[in-house]
Amino acid sequence: MDGTARTLLDRSVSAAGRRRTVWRGVAAALVVLFGAPVADMPMAAANDPAAGIRLTLLVDGVRSDDGIIRVALYRSADGFATREGQWREIAAPARRGTTAVPITDLPPGTYGIAAFHDENGNDRFDTTLLGLPKEGFGFGNDAPVRFGPPDFDEAAVTLAAGTAAAESRLTLSYW
Repeated sequence: MDGTARTLLDRSVSAAGRRRTVWRGVAAALVVLFGAPVADMPMAAANDPAAGIRLTLLVDGVRSDDGIIRVALYRSADGFATREGQWREIAAPARRGTTAVPITDLPPGTYGIAAFHDENGNDRFDTTLLGLPKEGFGFGNDAPVRFGPPDFDEAAVTLAAGTAAAESRLTLSYW
């Protein structure tokens, strides 16, 4: 093999290694986020004005009716994309195409959003032996995933005081 071919091969192998490292980082963050079973969260009645803001998260790109869509909310950049930083966790039955996840009783503020499709219902984000995601995942505002989870500000939605209801979307990615 000549020097040019060897250099191109080395670059290709090295780029593939970087991509694997990126996805391992994303997968590790999601395992940390959703590794433990979802706790039941008390939710206020949706029609109670004193209950706070109702956010309907529309999760697009759901590939099957199997399992559950799991959503984590964060109140600040400190601890975003970590289990410890989660403010609230919500689960809804998966619906192929788009799944609406109602989140009620939210005070005004800014919320970072992370979600995944727990297709087998095992309360965990599953990965391959190489650490690549087996289940769909996404972040608020379809924030891009680069060398790990996006920044809080990229994945956040702001709910203003005086708002009764709001809607946001994200699209799941499957690998």
